[in-house]
Amino acid sequence: MHSEHRAFGRAELTIRILAFAGLSGAGKSTAIAQLVAAGAGTNYYVGDFLTREIEARGLVRSPDTERVLRARLREEQGMAVFAERAVAEIATKAAGLFFLDAICCPEERDCYRASFGDALSVIAMEASFETRAERLAIRPKRPLHADQLAARDALEIDRFRIGEVIAEADHRFVNEGTLEELEQALRSLHARIGG
Repeated sequence: MHSEHRAFGRAELTIRILAFAGLSGAGKSTAIAQLVAAGAGTNYYVGDFLTREIEARGLVRSPDTERVLRARLREEQGMAVFAERAVAEIATKAAGLFFLDAICCPEERDCYRASFGDALSVIAMEASFETRAERLAIRPKRPLHADQLAARDALEIDRFRIGEVIAEADHRFVNEGTLEELEQALRSLHARIGG
């Protein structure tokens, strides 16, 4: 376990970031929810920036709206736009362990790495398309149908290059099992690298 001291224009902070990466439905949010429920740290959902942008523009939230606006913001402001906003916001937080949901492209990972150095660990979660489609079809918040998931996968793999982030992650694990198996894997992960 290690942490990094960073000055963000005020007193030095000790911050540790476990940033999760993976395709939709791999279990990133579920994993983070379990870690937070266990008192391990604080959730930081990067997708909130997109939600606020949708609301500010008066758009109706849907998977298609999210996809189009996410791509537009990255085209207009650069691939690391969400990471840059997250870094600025995390810099205002007290010291602690943060679970970042999620890294979507190499530029975001590089932005976090430049800002947090060794205090950042990237955790890649993987699951088959079939498993992810089953999970997302019944997800209460922002469900996706298999065709929507396939389109999102194509965007994340081809345009955002999420595969590079997954392949180069500090830690990787496959999440095809039960919630209990996920909880055990997370306990082990947290014991090795957590706060």
